[in-house]
Amino acid sequence: MKTLLPALVALTALAATGCASIPVADEAHSNAAKQFSTPTDGTSLVYVYTDRATDLVSTSNIYIDGKCIGYLNYSAFTYVETTPGEHVFGMESYQGANELTVTTEANHITILKAHSAAGFSYYLTLVGDDDMEYAKERIKSTPLVDADVCK
Repeated sequence: MKTLLPALVALTALAATGCASIPVADEAHSNAAKQFSTPTDGTSLVYVYTDRATDLVSTSNIYIDGKCIGYLNYSAFTYVETTPGEHVFGMESYQGANELTVTTEANHITILKAHSAAGFSYYLTLVGDDDMEYAKERIKSTPLVDADVCK
């Protein structure tokens, strides 16, 4: 029993932190992203975030139109600049990729929230206008992941 307890403590610590580590962007880049500067050049910005330990128990790749733009853990965000129009955002899941089609507008910011159902089925939802300020505050409290770093 004396050797079992330290082994269990070590495994628990590894499980809690091993899957959670992700490469984060430098502070200057993260702070700039958290300003939510609306584009003025005809492009659109899309933020994807999660902010609760219960939402993502491990990391999950995030895609736009089939291209991985980063991966999130239980508390992080990423963003992508894109052309206006219809785009397919995806999130890997143990049951395959779950996709959400979003129409972005020129000179506009769109926010998506990443969720998980019981830690196995990951999916994205579009943040509505009524919840936009709340989402921005939650994003400000999470780290920006390195762009284009995928598992």
